[in-house]
Amino acid sequence: QMHGLILVDKDQNLLRPSIIWCDSRAVSYGEKAFQAIGTEKCLSHLLNSPGNFTASKLAWVKDNEPEIFEKIDKIMLPGDY
Repeated sequence: QMHGLILVDKDQNLLRPSIIWCDSRAVSYGEKAFQAIGTEKCLSHLLNSPGNFTASKLAWVKDNEPEIFEKIDKIMLPGDY
């Protein structure tokens, strides 16, 4: 669950169910980042396309669940939660 997304509020309450690493809803966000950052830099520094990365999932939440995004205090990975 390395690239899963856990969002908590200031009281450490979960704001939504986790979006696990293999969830593909944010792939288009990652593809946009891949194009903006550049293929060479992504593959040499990230070792992958950012389609399933946590930042892509966070961007999805920002655009699709703004009421949840506004309440975020901490962004965590499942292993850290």
